[in-house]
Amino acid sequence: MKKIALIVAAIMIVVVFAGCVPAAVTQDTAADDTQQDTAAVDTQQDAAAVDTQQDTAADDTQQDAAADDTQEKPAEEESDEIHYSFEFEDINGKVHKLSDYEGKPVYLEIWGSWCGVCIDGLEEMEAWAGEPRDFVVLSVVFPGKSGERSREDFIEWYNEFEYENLIVLLDMEGTILSDFGVRAFPSQLYFDAQGNFVGGQIGQVPKEAIEAVMNGMVNEG
Repeated sequence: MKKIALIVAAIMIVVVFAGCVPAAVTQDTAADDTQQDTAAVDTQQDAAAVDTQQDTAADDTQQDAAADDTQEKPAEEESDEIHYSFEFEDINGKVHKLSDYEGKPVYLEIWGSWCGVCIDGLEEMEAWAGEPRDFVVLSVVFPGKSGERSREDFIEWYNEFEYENLIVLLDMEGTILSDFGVRAFPSQLYFDAQGNFVGGQIGQVPKEAIEAVMNGMVNEG
């Protein structure tokens, strides 16, 4: 760039002086100017060619570097696991997070107080939840959603059973309903020991079938 600037400055000086000299000299000077202009153009073209070559070399270097990065970085494997989390209070006001149970698979029963099939299996669920096992049993209802009673009315209604084992979570926003597209009660959701959603079922499912699914996850570790 400095070389080009000096050439341009020299041309400007020649042009200024040309206006102050005789015609003969002017013609000679003009010829010289033409040669100098041509030389300047050639120089500019040469400089532009050098810049183009340098830019091309830089682009090639960047492309080579990008190619090396692509070769050096192994392709990431896609996972089918869907990590999930929730945080709900139970009917006694205790907060439960799915992450609280990390290390154990979690079974979540979706039900409602208006669901006759759910009520018919409620006593069995209570007894089943009280048995020692290597996975967690939870249940969830949706006060004020999908035909369920209000929070206060549900808690009052449920406490009449005097159950002590089954944990009943209160999903006040219907998060589980929307996230999993639940349309039928009862329904079941299964989570592995890392909090990943692994599957679900609709309708009343025999506890033996549920245990088979959950114990399978326990054995897988």
